[in-house]
Amino acid sequence: MAYIFIVVSSSLTMAQGKNATADSLNYILELALVGVLGPVLLFAIVLYSRFRLIKKQKLTIEDQQQIVMRANAEIKALSEIIDDKNKDITDSIRYAQRIQRAILPSSEYCNYHLKEHFILFKPKDIVSGDFYWLYATPDSKVIWMVADCTGHGVPGAFMSMIGNSLLNEIVIQKRLTKPGEILDLLRVGVINALGGGDEDNTRDGMDGVICMWDKKQNTLDFAGAYNSLYLYRKGVHNKAADDDTMRYHGDDLVEFKTDNQPISMFEGKEFSFNTHEIQLKDGDHVYTCI
Repeated sequence: MAYIFIVVSSSLTMAQGKNATADSLNYILELALVGVLGPVLLFAIVLYSRFRLIKKQKLTIEDQQQIVMRANAEIKALSEIIDDKNKDITDSIRYAQRIQRAILPSSEYCNYHLKEHFILFKPKDIVSGDFYWLYATPDSKVIWMVADCTGHGVPGAFMSMIGNSLLNEIVIQKRLTKPGEILDLLRVGVINALGGGDEDNTRDGMDGVICMWDKKQNTLDFAGAYNSLYLYRKGVHNKAADDDTMRYHGDDLVEFKTDNQPISMFEGKEFSFNTHEIQLKDGDHVYTCI
């Protein structure tokens, strides 16, 4: 009987062992499944969150692109308007340039009355505040002026036209030929044209040099406002007397200083412009510049 008991007991123990092994395997499988599915699920959650974020960012970018496109369209429209306005303004200024060029003495007129001369006229802008003027009288006198008006571009161009008109009136109509007197009347005309000395226009006017060449006497009378006249004469420094109105540049070039006052309202003491005279000689070169 002991043998039979032992056999039965051994069978029960083996069955229990098999059950325990199966439970262990199931537990391991469950842990493995959790270990595998857990990260996959976590990754899926993260991926889904990133997908929603990217989609939201994409919508934001598309909205911003629409805003930029609308802004670019508005900028382009404004740019076209500005280009049209600039073209209109530039066309008007170029037409003003034609008018300003028309009032300057022609090269043919200058060449006829001043046989040997050159004019260097290089405006900074399309129209210029600098101008030159020339007139020949019936009694063989040639009067010319170079002037620098206050302001550049369009404002300076308007001032140059005022100066040109006043010189025509003073020299051609009133027949004045003395440079100092011409500048005196030119100053009065500029002040009157700009409102009679209004405080806002006190500095508006011009500087320059005016000359009168008497061909018969071969003399040169000149006057100036802040600008000098230059004479090139071989050995002039050794032959001419020193004067506080003269400044030598080497042996052959002398600068004649003029009055330190403008052709306009003046904050200092106003006085009449002085006329200076030079007896010209063969080989002399006279330069007026601003």
